[in-house]
Amino acid sequence: MRYLTRRFAPAVAIGILMAGFLPAFGAAPVLQYGPAPGPAWPVTWTPIPSLNDPVDKAAGDGLDFVGSSTYPGAYYAADSSYFFFRARVNGDHDLWHDAVLLLLTLDTVGANPVPNYAFAWDSKSNDNDNHGLELMVLDSAGATWASTRMDDIDGNNAKKISPPDFNTTGDGYILTSDAQLTPGEFGGTTSFIDFAVSWALLAAATGLEPNQEWRLQLASIQNATDHNLLNYDVAANSNPADPTRAWSAPILVVPEPAFTALGMAVVLAGVAGVRFGRFRRRLD
Repeated sequence: MRYLTRRFAPAVAIGILMAGFLPAFGAAPVLQYGPAPGPAWPVTWTPIPSLNDPVDKAAGDGLDFVGSSTYPGAYYAADSSYFFFRARVNGDHDLWHDAVLLLLTLDTVGANPVPNYAFAWDSKSNDNDNHGLELMVLDSAGATWASTRMDDIDGNNAKKISPPDFNTTGDGYILTSDAQLTPGEFGGTTSFIDFAVSWALLAAATGLEPNQEWRLQLASIQNATDHNLLNYDVAANSNPADPTRAWSAPILVVPEPAFTALGMAVVLAGVAGVRFGRFRRRLD
């Protein structure tokens, strides 16, 4: 019995470590924009409860932002290279031929701030050389989200001019993950849309930088490009036609050291190895 324990315990320990870093549920992630394999996506995300939103579209609508205290609707993270953002929607990515925007404002105290910038995933076109992930600035703003419009930072709606817009070689990424289990809520499954945006691009093209306070909002545009009015859905328990623009509570974006799942696995494997060595000596 002592022999069996010594022989198979390492395999058990390694199996536990591997299982800890595999997706717990859901379909395999799909890289929608940016060169493979993509950045080191966060292991730990910080939820943004103020962007939670109820179901207010038909079941399975991938442009409907959803979130609750159990399954938050939005998260963020940052390291020294990228700002990361995750949005939860109520449908799968293969149904998306529209536009989803992550909007940001540096005005953390105003009564009805306008967005300064937006990161837009334009899935109306599958031409990532000219569309895909786009950096946007304010074009026009009424009092509501439904009367607000963003425009490409390069001033060209038909082409992606980089700089100042995202290139296709590492400035930004879009990752989608379908079939994320949400037992008891949102029909049982939702999907994630993950953004990764390079700090180097933001430093060159915007006023955004680490250690700032931002307010965020999500907006979707149905069956149209990202250059249209933000009139389909927004988050933060609000609607596009509400009298003023709703935003998240302010978040402070502080980059964390790049500590990937692989690095963590190596550390834990080392600890497991030391402990097993001590256990084996006791048995001997």
